Amino acid sequence: MRNKLSAAQRRYNLVKTLASSGTLSMRVCRFCQSAGTPDRCKLGDDSDRCLECVRKAVDCNLAPFSPARWARIQRQRAEKSSQVKDTISKLLRLQKELEVLEKKQTDMVEDEIQNISEMEEADTVHAPAVNFDVSSEQLEYSNDFDWSSLGLPTGFLASSAPFADSSVPVVAISEEVSRN
Repeated sequence: MRNKLSAAQRRYNLVKTLASSGTLSMRVCRFCQSAGTPDRCKLGDDSDRCLECVRKAVDCNLAPFSPARWARIQRQRAEKSSQVKDTISKLLRLQKELEVLEKKQTDMVEDEIQNISEMEEADTVHAPAVNFDVSSEQLEYSNDFDWSSLGLPTGFLASSAPFADSSVPVVAISEEVSRN
């Protein structure tokens, strides 16, 4: 029965082999360059990836051209392109919906302004012209009014008026009103 090793164990064994027998690459791969570890960019005779790329489980650009890898990248590009198109379509649809809502708000405000204008025009047509600029000379005081027609108790107006005799107590006024 064959001994089954995990991917991590197999990776460790490959790194150990590359570290002991690998030779420094003439050209440093992108990962080692960006990581600042050009001294660890070692290639083995049997490996397409350098020591650090194997250790970190990343693609190494020192590997020879692979049609399978090219096809995988092409599929990923097509998928991302489709996602971008879908996102743009969704954004355009949302933008149109937003514009419709803004138009509805604008229409509401314009309609209300027109309604208010029409109401104001109707008020000025049906309302009589009122002149509020009246001088005190234009006001006439008439003492011809029959105050008793109001059904007030006798002596009420004389005792409660602001110019009434101040010698009459307020209590007496209220008693007279309550008696009647």
